[in-house]
Amino acid sequence: MKDFSNVLRAPYSQQQRRPCIELVANSKVHCTVSRKGTMVSANPENRPTSTLLEKVLNLSRVDPESDECWDLIWVIRRRGDVETFETAKTWCDSDDVIERTLAANLLGQLGGDNKRDTDGQQVYPFAGQSLPLLDKLLDDPEVDVIDAAITALGHLDLYEPITDRPSLVTHPSADIRYTVACALCRANSEIAIEFLIKLSEDEDEDVRDWATFGLGTQCDNDTPPIRKALFSRLADTHFETQLEAIMGLARRNDSRVIPHIKVELEADGVALLVVDAAGEIASPDLVAPLEQLIEKWGVDTEGVEAALKRCKGESDPENE
Repeated sequence: MKDFSNVLRAPYSQQQRRPCIELVANSKVHCTVSRKGTMVSANPENRPTSTLLEKVLNLSRVDPESDECWDLIWVIRRRGDVETFETAKTWCDSDDVIERTLAANLLGQLGGDNKRDTDGQQVYPFAGQSLPLLDKLLDDPEVDVIDAAITALGHLDLYEPITDRPSLVTHPSADIRYTVACALCRANSEIAIEFLIKLSEDEDEDVRDWATFGLGTQCDNDTPPIRKALFSRLADTHFETQLEAIMGLARRNDSRVIPHIKVELEADGVALLVVDAAGEIASPDLVAPLEQLIEKWGVDTEGVEAALKRCKGESDPENE
C-alpha cells in the first residue's frame, strides 16, 4: 500500500505521487512521478529564521512554484521553530494573498522533521494550534489559499475541516477538487469515503484517478458502495483510473474484476499494476495469460512470476 506519512512533500499540486503509465520497452509501466520541488538536506541553513522567512516570501512573489522557493520552505519547515509559527499565524490574517498562501504552506508540516510518536506516527508539534488557522483559510476567497489550506490539513491528518465543507467536492476549480481527493486519500471516515466516491465520478480525469486510488488502494474498508464505485471506474475513459479500479477490486477479492485483468494481461502493452492485481486476487483463471506474458517478455519477469505462483496457489501473499 502506498504511504506518504513519512515524507515531507510540497503541495499535492506540485509534488505528489501520481498514478501514471509510462511506455517502456513496449510495456505500460505503473510508476511514480514527482512534480515540481526537490528534497533538500535535512540540515537547515545557518541563517536566522527571520532572514529565511523574508527570502521565501520574496521568492513566493516572483515564482511560488519554483524549486528554489520550495527547497527553502522545506528548510524552514524542518527547523520548525516558534518564530515561524508566529509569523505564519500573522500572515494568515494578511490582506496579501501571497502571504496567506505561504502561511498555509509552512503550517502544513511545520516542525515534523521525521519526528514519530510511540506508535510510529508522524508528529507535528504545531498541528493543534494550526487547525483553527487553516480551517479559517478554507473559506478564503482566493483559490490558491484554499488549495494550500486543504493540502496542509491533509498533511497534518486533520480531515474534519475539509469534510465539514461538502461544497469543496463540487468546487468550480478542478485543482481544488483534485487536492481534496489527494488530502482525503488516507482518511477512513465515512464522510471522507463519501467524498472520494463522489470525486471518483468527477468530470476531470486526474480527480477521478486520485479519488479511485484513494478508495482502491489507500483505503482498506470494504463496503458495497466502495465496490460499486470501483466497478463503475472499470469502464472509465481514462486508462490510469481503470487500473486503479482494477487494483482496488483485486485487493477486495472481487471476482468480477478477473475478466478485466485477463484482458489487460493479453494486451500488447501490459501495466505492472495489472500484474500486481493478478497477484492480489490470485485466480487460477489468470495462470495461462501470466505464463504467456512471461514467454512474451522474456526478461524482467520477476513480478509476473510472483503473481503466477500466487495464482497457482504456490505462495501466500500474506506470508511474503
